[in-house]
Amino acid sequence: MKQEINLKKFYSLGIMSGTSMDGIDVSLILTDGYELFEVVHSVSCSYPVALKKDLQDLQKKIQKNIKFSENIDAIVKSLTNLNIEAIKPIFDFSKNNNIKIDLIGYHGQTIYHNPKNKISIQLGDPQYLSNFYETSVVFDFRIDDILNGGQGAPLVPIYHKVKFHSILEYPYVILNIGGISNITYINNSELIAFDSGPGNCLIDDLVSSYYNQSYDKNGKLAYLGNINYEIVNIFMKDVFFREGPPKSLDRNYFQKYIDLLTGDAVDKIATASFLTVKSIIDSLKYLPKEPLNIVICGGGSKNNFLVQKIVENSSSKVLLAEDLGFNSQFIEAEAFAFLAARRKINLPISFPNTTGAKNPTVGGKIYNPSSI
Repeated sequence: MKQEINLKKFYSLGIMSGTSMDGIDVSLILTDGYELFEVVHSVSCSYPVALKKDLQDLQKKIQKNIKFSENIDAIVKSLTNLNIEAIKPIFDFSKNNNIKIDLIGYHGQTIYHNPKNKISIQLGDPQYLSNFYETSVVFDFRIDDILNGGQGAPLVPIYHKVKFHSILEYPYVILNIGGISNITYINNSELIAFDSGPGNCLIDDLVSSYYNQSYDKNGKLAYLGNINYEIVNIFMKDVFFREGPPKSLDRNYFQKYIDLLTGDAVDKIATASFLTVKSIIDSLKYLPKEPLNIVICGGGSKNNFLVQKIVENSSSKVLLAEDLGFNSQFIEAEAFAFLAARRKINLPISFPNTTGAKNPTVGGKIYNPSSI
């Protein structure tokens, strides 16, 4: 229940492309920065194969400390133009329905995340986007939190609290399985969040390498393989899992273990998939109370193997966001629309118990349309 009232309501548009790079999700919401009044319209588009490869190659270069400045301008331009095309249907919809879009929350594409060194890189050109649509854009959501001692992630928990408020009995967990998995624990006013471990990242990389596909549709490949529990246990000895929250991960953190996987391709995919499950279940030990419900959203919610194994290994009731009438694909896009509205009225988007920031932090830089 909100303690203050903001009389201004914003039609705010959120653009999200996650670490899985499976596409761009766009959502238009109506909010005052405190409450969510309506999810108005949502659309998505896929990354062109060439651009996705360029981004993945850039990630690998950064991971290996190889200079990348000679290509980055062209990649940023291509990415921003794709974002412009991706949100065009929302602007067309708004025009046809006499809606004026007030704000754009532009996450950009994360290509490197290392809060220990105070670095988190999201690609995109917010000024160009702002000029093109003549609309204020909020960008660079993570750096203020990092400079305030936080992890810069996850940032969506405050939106989870607003979206799922009073729907479920407390305490409950919102589990987002993207490239990385993250957990939001909600118990009345208590809000705790952290990255739990890999999500789809290792699975996607293996499927791409062996089958030239983007992801394991419905978990079908994992079902064909045998899980190597011994290797899973080796993964789970990593220092990341021994650290308590708050904590966050770069998408490629666990690549160092990929050569440990043995067996056929499907065995490796099954083992990597169970690692995701194991890391999620084990992370629940850091919560003050066992959640009554776990609500799964993100791309991993479509992977039946992951969902089934989470059900089998959890004593909590497991639901999909769709079971509550929500579309899990767009929750993060909605969230960055919401965070943009909070930034506009100088409300914090991250907190000590969600990112480890020293204080609640107002994050994001506002880019207004330029006459140049």
